[in-house]
Amino acid sequence: MYRVRAIQIHDPYIIVTGPWTNHLSNYYTCDGLEIDKNWTFQASFAEEGKRNTLINYFDGIGRSRQLNSINESYLSGLISNNYYNIDGLKVITSLPAPYKFGEENGRQLYYFPNFNKDINNQEYNHQDVSTDVCSPGSAPMSTSSGAGKYYSNQSDFLDDYHRFTPDAEGFPFSESIYTNDNTGRVAIQGNAGDELAISGEHATKYFYAKASQEELYRVFGLDVGNEKYYNKEGVIDPNGQFSVTYKDGKDRIIASALGGEAPPSLVPLNYEDEYQENLTVSMIRSEFSLNNQVVSPNNIKMTYFFLVTSPGTYDFDYDIVENPIAMFEDCNLDDLCYHCKYDLSIVLSDECGDLHTVTKDNFNLNSWSSICGVTNENMAVPPFTYNFPKAGMYSITKTLTLNNDMREIYLQDYLSKASCKTYNDFLLGSDS
Repeated sequence: MYRVRAIQIHDPYIIVTGPWTNHLSNYYTCDGLEIDKNWTFQASFAEEGKRNTLINYFDGIGRSRQLNSINESYLSGLISNNYYNIDGLKVITSLPAPYKFGEENGRQLYYFPNFNKDINNQEYNHQDVSTDVCSPGSAPMSTSSGAGKYYSNQSDFLDDYHRFTPDAEGFPFSESIYTNDNTGRVAIQGNAGDELAISGEHATKYFYAKASQEELYRVFGLDVGNEKYYNKEGVIDPNGQFSVTYKDGKDRIIASALGGEAPPSLVPLNYEDEYQENLTVSMIRSEFSLNNQVVSPNNIKMTYFFLVTSPGTYDFDYDIVENPIAMFEDCNLDDLCYHCKYDLSIVLSDECGDLHTVTKDNFNLNSWSSICGVTNENMAVPPFTYNFPKAGMYSITKTLTLNNDMREIYLQDYLSKASCKTYNDFLLGSDS
């Protein structure tokens, strides 16, 4: 409802007011703008009569879904949509695309439910969105509607300078895919257009690892501190150039550098060969590996994540420094020594699965001795190499497991040598 009254100023200090209107017809009914949706409205003004009005629509949990604004110069609206994966993370943001005002919608701001469509002319939704790091790439948008139409040769805005709008070839959106560790960190990013899409060769890739103590010493010297307080991140930009960033415990950048080989499109540094030097890193004894080992009654499992900055061959070596021995006495009080038999497994993996596996045991089931002083073990694994096909994030997992067959053999051997009383001895002992 509303009411009005007249006001006059007779002189600078006298204001005369008239009576308020109170007729029952003085009211206005406002049903509200799309009361079944969540939205915010914003209007901005500038000199020369310029203004910008926009409305942002949100879903039930407060995520921005569609941004709609008015272009006063061309009497059209601009719409941009956000799309989320099944985990609720924003994956796609479509480029702003115009729609022409018509008799049906006038110059209103309202929600467009089917603005962007897939190639089957159905509404583009989360089922068209990709979440797989190993095979990234969401479905293209149709050129019959929305951003897919405007950024194509089917656009309704081909006059004037609109004719220079590039063709996105079904990919008028930027896209992000996240790591599989529930941290919400971006793994791959792609931009608009088929050439810069996330499935192409010009996507930006991000890698997250721990800095090893050895490389920290090499870069910063011996006063750098413990490796557990530092992180190492890598980025491959759209040109294929790898860069490395070191961060401290407060996520502050303390060093950055180019890594790997120069991509074909860039000129390499003329002194890069002079400073290349191999570095040996202790993966198993690192602070990160020790804090991430899983110990069970029968095995020890340890995983180390590392960053490969350039394709090439890397050498790996493993050895057991000391093999535990279980010592007992037989019926003659002579010592029995049982060397622990292990089954070793070393697996190299990338984000998409296992790449290389090495297995080894320390002695054969048919060649062992319980006599103390006789060495059974031989866990030295011959050094092996692996040729990494591309730069990126990798992991090496070592699993050391007690051999169950050998434990059973030891048990039977011990019972045969250390069972000093017969069944009759027990009976006679109980009668007495």
